Amino acid sequence: MSFELMAFQAKGANLLATSHRAMLVWDAGVGKTPTTVRAAMKTGAVRILVFCPPIAVSVWRQHFVDWSNIRDIRIFDATAAAKPYDFMAGEGVRIVPFSRLAQSRSVIEAASRAPFDVAIVDEAHYLKNPEAIRTQAIYGERLDLKGSPLATTPHVWCLSGTPILNHAAEFWTHLHALRPDLIVLPQLGAMDYDTFVDRFCVVARGGPRGLRIVGSRNTYELGQRLKPFIDRKKLRDVLPELPELRIVEHSLPADTAIERSLRVELAQAMAGATLDRNIDALDDDQLLGMVQSSMVAFSTVRRLIGRAKVEGVAELVSDFLEDNLDEKLIVFAHHREVIRDLAERLKAYAPLVITGETNARNREMVIGAFQANPKRRLIVLAIEAAGESITLHAAHNVVIAEMSPVPAKNHQAIARAHRNGQRNAVLARFVLLPGTLDARLVSIVARKTREIAQIVDNTPVQRATRVDFPDAI
Repeated sequence: MSFELMAFQAKGANLLATSHRAMLVWDAGVGKTPTTVRAAMKTGAVRILVFCPPIAVSVWRQHFVDWSNIRDIRIFDATAAAKPYDFMAGEGVRIVPFSRLAQSRSVIEAASRAPFDVAIVDEAHYLKNPEAIRTQAIYGERLDLKGSPLATTPHVWCLSGTPILNHAAEFWTHLHALRPDLIVLPQLGAMDYDTFVDRFCVVARGGPRGLRIVGSRNTYELGQRLKPFIDRKKLRDVLPELPELRIVEHSLPADTAIERSLRVELAQAMAGATLDRNIDALDDDQLLGMVQSSMVAFSTVRRLIGRAKVEGVAELVSDFLEDNLDEKLIVFAHHREVIRDLAERLKAYAPLVITGETNARNREMVIGAFQANPKRRLIVLAIEAAGESITLHAAHNVVIAEMSPVPAKNHQAIARAHRNGQRNAVLARFVLLPGTLDARLVSIVARKTREIAQIVDNTPVQRATRVDFPDAI
């Protein structure tokens, strides 16, 4: 263990080590992972269980190598799945990607056979849905830890830069499972999901169940209840020397090259999506809810918009790389075909690519090449598959070719560059196609981010004033 924590990280490690149940709500790049590893060492833990997204398994393995004296560090893969009880036995670190939880119940049964000293849930916002398989696997079918390895674990720590992606109800699973004492009402006991939603969410009629959550309320009260459970660290507070972050909108020219057939298909899809719906009459939450619900019509529109932006984005990227010969660039997109087409049109720059189909070993090699090789200047990433848990601070320019409709995921993606170790101001561009949903979704993301900040930071958040920055990257 040759590395040293910064002062605030050492304080965080001490906090975790003395906590039975806790959540680090630290911005990306602040150092949740090494802090948590050192906290585990402070407890004297010899058996440690880690649940995390697939892209983060190698990150956790390396951090335990760098920051602990444990050398038996295993990742639950296909080989381990064949003998899960052997995998979970003995001392050491056992790392389980979320994807394995849906494939085999045996991994939880094996993990529950012998107690662990510490359990870590990385990117805990993945457990926001009480009905999801991974949520019930980790927190128990009734979210009460029964049948979960966490039930017998002295220390359970959750980590997330953005524990609430859309509204307050997404925090209920963590509180109900780990700290139900914080959501007790006089004479009623701990709030169930419906009671929690009624108290802390704005609900409107509509949707598959007749009701849908469109926002949060009583956010100050919820923030006060969360105080004993969460430790919040904001990047600007703990790393004042980190360069500023600027987020701007880049509207493609009205004459951007788009195939005629694609224009017709997009127009037809928009007509279908707005059939019996007046999009302009919908409020922001209603529109975002429709887009997030993966309705076929809106999913089709987003896919076609992504395709329609390929030529414009490719031209933007090419111009940047030609004008800045010593700079690197990160591009995020959503749809596989958009990523494929961008890589094809930009093949002259030998783009590195990560999608949901890229295995862990190849991801490591791609990230390593981008970070270390000055000739590999362009990386194109799937925003859902590579927007968390990795470091790409070799670049300080980010292009969001396709924006996620989940506000926090865009911030997380940008934070791959805007993190500890970055030496330059980071500029992130959201590329918009005029006359589409893109521009309006950006304003929705900003409002949602303010709501989330008020809950998590427990401080009033002013409405931001829009600032237009120079057009050049």
